[in-house]
Amino acid sequence: MPRQTFNKQEKLKSRKTIGSLFINGKSVYNQSIKLLWGAGYRMDIPLEAGFAVPKKSIKNAVDRNRIKRLMREAFRKNREELLLKIEENGLNISCMFLYQAKETLDYAGVEQAMIYLMKLLAGKLGNKPETKRV
Repeated sequence: MPRQTFNKQEKLKSRKTIGSLFINGKSVYNQSIKLLWGAGYRMDIPLEAGFAVPKKSIKNAVDRNRIKRLMREAFRKNREELLLKIEENGLNISCMFLYQAKETLDYAGVEQAMIYLMKLLAGKLGNKPETKRV
């Protein structure tokens, strides 16, 4: 079994890429989390991911940081199917997970939503290869 890590290089930090995801990116969503995705700029990393919790939804910074930790952990543990689909199609993907719920969820709820979104994205990638750069 491959190591389940989420390295510094795999984190989406580029303001330019994040901005273009919000403008040109495609999205899939659940009741509590929205996933924005598009083609990535970095050729050495097949999948870059970022996580955000809006202050408008969750006022307390401690709660926002906890939710981001839970989303990162759920992503790290369950991204294998998505990575296989990306590598199978020879793509580079940048994605941003946005927390949309007004209340804080526990880990089981966050993990269930993340798995659902990653499976949706893997299904969309299987239909046709994404060639447009964002």
